[in-house]
Amino acid sequence: MSENILLAKETEAAILGQIMASVDSAGIKHKLFEIIKDNHQHFLHPYYRELYKIMYELYCQGVKIDYPTMQEAVFKTGKRKELTAALIDAVQKARYAKDEYLAYALIDHSVRRQAKQLLERLVAQMDDARVGTIDAIQDAVAVLDRMVESNTPQRDDNFSSAVEAKLSELMDVIYERKPAIKYKSGYSDIDTLLGGFRPTDLSVIAARPSIGKTAFAVNIMLNLAMDSIPTYFFSLEMGKMEIVSRMMSIWTGIDNRKIRDYRLNNEEVKVVTEAAADLKRLPFHLSDASSSTLADIRMSCKRAKRSDGLCIAFIDYLQLMQPPKAYSREREVGIISSGLKAIAKDLDIHIVALSQLNRGLEVRDDKEPKLADLRDSGSIEQDADNVIFLHRPEVYKIERFEDQSPTKNICEVIIAKQRNGPLGRAKLTMKKEMFSFHNYISDLVVNSAGNLSDLTKGEWEDDSR
Repeated sequence: MSENILLAKETEAAILGQIMASVDSAGIKHKLFEIIKDNHQHFLHPYYRELYKIMYELYCQGVKIDYPTMQEAVFKTGKRKELTAALIDAVQKARYAKDEYLAYALIDHSVRRQAKQLLERLVAQMDDARVGTIDAIQDAVAVLDRMVESNTPQRDDNFSSAVEAKLSELMDVIYERKPAIKYKSGYSDIDTLLGGFRPTDLSVIAARPSIGKTAFAVNIMLNLAMDSIPTYFFSLEMGKMEIVSRMMSIWTGIDNRKIRDYRLNNEEVKVVTEAAADLKRLPFHLSDASSSTLADIRMSCKRAKRSDGLCIAFIDYLQLMQPPKAYSREREVGIISSGLKAIAKDLDIHIVALSQLNRGLEVRDDKEPKLADLRDSGSIEQDADNVIFLHRPEVYKIERFEDQSPTKNICEVIIAKQRNGPLGRAKLTMKKEMFSFHNYISDLVVNSAGNLSDLTKGEWEDDSR
């Protein structure tokens, strides 16, 4: 038995088991029936096919579907022994079906088999001199068209309904019936430029190593979470403990090195303990899987969207994602960036992807990032709705910006691309020991202990990734 057939059998059994599950808080049964509908032919194995047919009939009648109900239905058939064995197997496999994704896998297996059979028939016809070549090809194309049409989800592509939806959205916002859907970074100058992070958009935050990409993203994520915006942070570079350590430093104002090296006094231990309790209540998801693929990101975001209403996801960083095999590194990164944009659109969330820059800027006098510096692919610039650069002249021993203001403890945020808005620049004040970013003030306020005064919530540290 081939691996594909074994996989199809496992998938089919798991789906049937999930339909009979006693607990269904996420409404997965309904979703499975909505996806598969009455297409029992998608099931390869005859007994599973027959069981699904019975289940679908019961579902349409509004009957509760569980093992006793199915056992009673099976007894009425002429295949009691065989179907009972298949029923037991399905119950044992139910634990493998956690959501509706297996229904899509079922359909994929089915379509693959149909396509393979069609192609095998076409090859046989090409070897038969009695069959007209063009006729055979036209028949095959017609069958393929029907396969695609019947297995493609229906979409609302009606233009007038889109116009009506946009008008309704405008009226709701203008007359204050509901706020505009956008997620604020927590930094006033940046939010003024961008208008907030909007659903379905992809933003890229790019900088050279040790400039502060991760720290900046963590600060924004904390600011969003404090506004009760559910977020997901995919850390492909750093482990969970390092990310949490940074969050604690930002939240408490305690030097990250003291938290990292366990050098806290009794008062600081108390502060960190209270901060941990606060952080646990925030709507965060945090993954530190180092080899995440586009499929992994999509699945995790979709589950979080369904369970918590996920609004924004951060990827740290794009070049570390596991790419599909392609003929060049540039093409691989292009597939990843376009895939992230597709996830943002499909799930109606905002995705922020961090990105490395190449060494080109190092040879320029001003060290200022440009779009051409995006590493590995021009597709990043093309796919992103917003491209945001972090620029810290201080790192390169440059003491003054062009406006002659000092560069010490300042990060310049450059909006180098905005699909639906203006380009521009904003400055943020930094406290590297705590990985914290603050709204810009021209003169850094330092208290007698040498710490940054309480300027605004949202902070960071240095290595300074």
